[in-house]
Amino acid sequence: MAKGKHVIKLGLVEGRHEMPVSSYVFNEISADITDIATLNNLAYDNIMNIGGWDANDTELWIGSTFAAEGYAPHECILHLYVFELTYVVIAVLNACRALWLDVILYHYDRDTDSYYPQQVL
Repeated sequence: MAKGKHVIKLGLVEGRHEMPVSSYVFNEISADITDIATLNNLAYDNIMNIGGWDANDTELWIGSTFAAEGYAPHECILHLYVFELTYVVIAVLNACRALWLDVILYHYDRDTDSYYPQQVL
């Protein structure tokens, strides 16, 4: 992670699995999963309008209100907690790429009941 990046922790989809976050990119997946363009657009819109919390429990916002907080997406890194749903993960990664928002995925390990990181390059 680059020095000075602000960390935002989000889960992928609310209610699917226990995650150490308070905010999610999606509350639910109601789009047709075969309609990838719509899913990509939803992911982008949701990321642009969602708040998250940094490592110091400071609320941060992405999108139009982000500038008011003093941070642009390229000044932040998203810690995204995921559990399956590959097509949704890819939609979120596509949105983050369009926003120049760095991402570290946190995958669930059933054996240790914990999450481990994977940096997205």
